[in-house]
Amino acid sequence: MYKLNNWLIHLDHPLVTDLLKNEEKRIGYHDHLVILMLCENAGKINTKEDLLNRAWPGKHVSEGSLTQSISAIRTLIEDDGKQQKYLKTVAKVGYKLESEAVSWLEESDSQLDSQDHLLTGDPSGKAESFEDSTDKNTQHTFGRNQIYIALGLVFIVIAALFPLVFATKEPNLTSWLPLTKMFASEVLTVYCDNEEEAKVVAEGVTPLVSEEVKQGRLSRLILAETVLNSV
Repeated sequence: MYKLNNWLIHLDHPLVTDLLKNEEKRIGYHDHLVILMLCENAGKINTKEDLLNRAWPGKHVSEGSLTQSISAIRTLIEDDGKQQKYLKTVAKVGYKLESEAVSWLEESDSQLDSQDHLLTGDPSGKAESFEDSTDKNTQHTFGRNQIYIALGLVFIVIAALFPLVFATKEPNLTSWLPLTKMFASEVLTVYCDNEEEAKVVAEGVTPLVSEEVKQGRLSRLILAETVLNSV
């Protein structure tokens, strides 16, 4: 197939492939026949009559149809109609496609060329995917760290509000005291033997626990103060 500027021209179908985007595009049937003849005779002048006979075989059409096809081809290859860098107009004769703008590629070569353009011409695709993946991993790690921090704060509050020793002297521990439910809410239950202490703990812990429940990381927190009877 022919390579014209950044396009691959298919031979059997009115299709062209954008090498920069690796996307196929359908072009007009007659435009396809005109561009094939121009590529076949690159560097040579193609008369208007020959182009009309090739693209509209057996039909009598005006030169205006050919002019429209030439304009469509120039738009495709981004060639200015005034500067005519690739496709030249030969006054009163026809058109010439510059030979340096055209090359022939085997099908395997065209696939490799397309891949090379994807790797070198638009490097942002894989970079964005990698960055998105990195961002997701960072967000996941950050969210997990938030859980650890929140739970750590809960335990710090519990440790601060639930002293391990309530007496000034070391007791002689002989038996367990029964636990009583002193506080209960939708997210928190506190078992201990002192109602005032239960309220203090609930006031300090409830905001943190409520946030964890709201985030779906906890369903409920149950606290129990273990106290031993002394003699």
